Amino acid sequence: MLWRQCRWRPPRLWPSQFGFRGLSSHDSKSGKPGAGLRILFFGNDSFSLETLSILHREWQTAESDGTISHLEVCCSPPSKSAGPNRQPGPVRRFSGQSGLALHHHPVPSSALSEGRFDLGVVASFGHLIPKRVIQAFPR
Repeated sequence: MLWRQCRWRPPRLWPSQFGFRGLSSHDSKSGKPGAGLRILFFGNDSFSLETLSILHREWQTAESDGTISHLEVCCSPPSKSAGPNRQPGPVRRFSGQSGLALHHHPVPSSALSEGRFDLGVVASFGHLIPKRVIQAFPR
């Protein structure tokens, strides 16, 4: 085990050092306990699918702790050049199978109405996210 032989150890970093309080169960508007996070996930490929599946699993089990109360997905629109035999991407396919609401990039303003989402999670998205979309998330 090379790791055990090495003298250098990575520093212990606590989330509170960076102002991150963790995924707590609280209402973003009032700060009161009870409502979980409302998340809009941005991703396209199999790498981002891993993150989405973890969020989805947490959302399904959130009834016990209320960490995530709402989950929707944003991915690239279907390619027109792929033809009729094109296969949907992994994130699009997972969203359809899981019954998650799906938005195409760029996200329309109506989908980002005031206070609809608390947090945006981006994993291997491959597109620039417009400033108006970033500012729609209070966290």
